[in-house]
Amino acid sequence: MIGKTFQYPLILRLRRGVVTKRLVKGVAANLLGKIWVLLAQLLAIPVLTAYWGADGYGVWLMLITIPTYLNLSDVGLGTTASVEMTRRIANDDPQGAHATYHSAWVFMTGLTGTCAMLAIGYATHIAINATPNANRFEGVSLAFAIVSMTLYAIVSVQMRLLQGLYQATHKYALGTFLNGLVVPVEGIAMVIVAISNGAILELSLAMLGIRLVAWLIFYRILRRHEPWFALGWRAATWDQFKTLFRPSLAAFCLVVADALMLQSIIVILGWVAGTSTVAIFGAARFLSRAPLQLSSLLSRASLPELTRALTAKNFLLSNRLAGLNVLTALSITLPFALFLCLFGTDLLRLISHNQLNAGRMLFIGLALAATLNAVWGALATPLLSLNQQGLFSYHYLIAATLLISVLVVSPWDKGLTSAWGMALVEAGMVGTVASRSKLIGSIHVSH
Repeated sequence: MIGKTFQYPLILRLRRGVVTKRLVKGVAANLLGKIWVLLAQLLAIPVLTAYWGADGYGVWLMLITIPTYLNLSDVGLGTTASVEMTRRIANDDPQGAHATYHSAWVFMTGLTGTCAMLAIGYATHIAINATPNANRFEGVSLAFAIVSMTLYAIVSVQMRLLQGLYQATHKYALGTFLNGLVVPVEGIAMVIVAISNGAILELSLAMLGIRLVAWLIFYRILRRHEPWFALGWRAATWDQFKTLFRPSLAAFCLVVADALMLQSIIVILGWVAGTSTVAIFGAARFLSRAPLQLSSLLSRASLPELTRALTAKNFLLSNRLAGLNVLTALSITLPFALFLCLFGTDLLRLISHNQLNAGRMLFIGLALAATLNAVWGALATPLLSLNQQGLFSYHYLIAATLLISVLVVSPWDKGLTSAWGMALVEAGMVGTVASRSKLIGSIHVSH
């Protein structure tokens, strides 16, 4: 039962010292998590290209798009529910937060399971039609790897929804830290599998096992801190779901657009240009987007604080946080973009044992796209904190769809078309989000 002991006075949460302390902890947790991600991704290029070759690495890059696409199956409810739960807790309504979680969980679990069955069905088709002489990156091995990564994605969706409750109950830093610990463990597993002559099936099974254990620990720790919370569906209501649906649809469009920009381009390149092009473009894009892992450290940590500040109509605090987000994004991405434009080609050859070679124009386009993405992402945080992503998410989806369409029929170099097309889309989003952000003062925040 949710009782009086579960109350966080709003005035205490908005004191400058308290907010600063939470932000520092959140940024520190984000930083550690991003360091793990960067190290793991950086390690993947030399390790997997050395043991699997460029083609094997390209297959793995396409395989790990499965979790990204299955994450779309929550239709944005995870993002929207996190903000709504934070708002409920800010208004001392933990029972409402509980109902929000259960309502989102029922829908997300059902839809994710349905989408997973489609992926498993496709894997079954591959296995049935596999040739006896298929290598370890195709045929039955590929089919079972798809199943493993599908189950991995389901568990990841569940952890992401739990992370929203960590965020809502002032444990953003703790949840982020625990989530981040999974990455180095998966990185170690990748190295062990590769040097042990394992391939995509062995690595996907290892990642699934690690993620299952991580989810169990994640849930048990949350229950220990918040004993009023429990998994289930009893508190779910249709009215709560209807409240979440409209902003969830907008959040879903934002995630779809992001997937089109990041993952679908990889798939299209593999289809029209081959796995070698995928490996070159994917590695170059990873390097160009590396600073994004750092530029979002503050904006992610500030999101629940912006929700609380705007719920209390503390526009002074929200404006300071928004300005600091933009300044942080620019100070991190601009210097790295310049470095990559000058030395990106040499860096890629170095870390890939001279197997991957990308031209300077590819790096310039990708670096520009990454910098612009960081800017509009920072500008958008106040809107996201109010579940107002509908003001710009549809524009992003349309632009990303147009880019994919152009890439399919483009007669020019596919890698360069992708890079400079991404830069053009991101530039348009800077203007769109900047104009929408001016409306923030007029957005009504309900209590």
